[in-house]
Amino acid sequence: MTTNQNDQNGTSSEGTVTVVEAGSGTYTQQITAGHHQLVADEPTPIGDDAGPTPYDLLLAALGACTSMTLRMYARPQGLAAGAGPSDIAALADSRERLRRLRD
Repeated sequence: MTTNQNDQNGTSSEGTVTVVEAGSGTYTQQITAGHHQLVADEPTPIGDDAGPTPYDLLLAALGACTSMTLRMYARPQGLAAGAGPSDIAALADSRERLRRLRD
């Protein structure tokens, strides 16, 4: 699945994410986001546990976005935005439901 076209060098350009199955019959996915490489997978025994699950990547994206947004608004106000981690536990109940469906 590609969300946009690759640049002339065959790599994804900024704002482009390409997802390609890593092998036949595997859940492992190679993700190219701009010039960054990521891997997504399902935990064993369903997958090879080669990377975070798509759900974990989604939570990571939400956490990063939330943290960056807080920083963006706090800085001009002279407020200290915490440097600590942002724990994103949203949709935990939905994740458990998905886990039960897979089992």
